[in-house]
Amino acid sequence: AVRTIDEISPTTVIQYARKLGIKSPLTNTLSLALGASDVTLFEIVEAFNVFPNRGIRTVPYSIIKIEDNTGRVIKQNYPQEIDVLSEQTCFVITNLLKGVIKNGTGKYASYFLKFPAAGKTGTTNEFTDAWFIGYTPKLTCGVWVGYDDKKSLGEKNSGGVVACPIWTEF
Repeated sequence: AVRTIDEISPTTVIQYARKLGIKSPLTNTLSLALGASDVTLFEIVEAFNVFPNRGIRTVPYSIIKIEDNTGRVIKQNYPQEIDVLSEQTCFVITNLLKGVIKNGTGKYASYFLKFPAAGKTGTTNEFTDAWFIGYTPKLTCGVWVGYDDKKSLGEKNSGGVVACPIWTEF
C-alpha cells in the first residue's frame, strides 16, 4: 500500500477519498496508506458503498418522506447519486476485498456467509479501535468497536477478532 501511494502520490489518494465522500482531514504523507488519518464510520461506510454500487456514490440521508395527518407530503428526499469511479475499478477493488473474507483478516465471515461478500478490517495502534467494513450485493455496513476515551481494547482485539463477528452476525 505504501509503495502504491508513493507511485501515485498522497495528493491523488486524497482527491479520490474526497470523491468517495471522505470529508475528514487527511495527512498528505505516505503513512496515509497505513491509516494515519482518522475518519468517521459514517464516512468510511459511505465511501465503501461506492464499490458494490458500481462506482456510484449515494449521498446518505435519513428522512425519506414526511407526511401530515391527512397524508399530504410535506417534505420528500430522493437519493443524490454521483458517478465517482469506473465499474472496472470497483470490480478490481471488490475482488481484492473478497480476498479479505476468503483468506485474510476477515476470514471469520467466510465460515457463516452463504453469499458473496467483501470487506476490510482495521485496527489502530495499541488496539484502541477495531473496525470492519463489509458489503454484499445488497447491503453495506460498518462496525466499530472501541472506547470514547481511546482506551485499549486489549492486545488481541483486532478488527478481525471483535468487529468482523458482529458484522457477520448482523
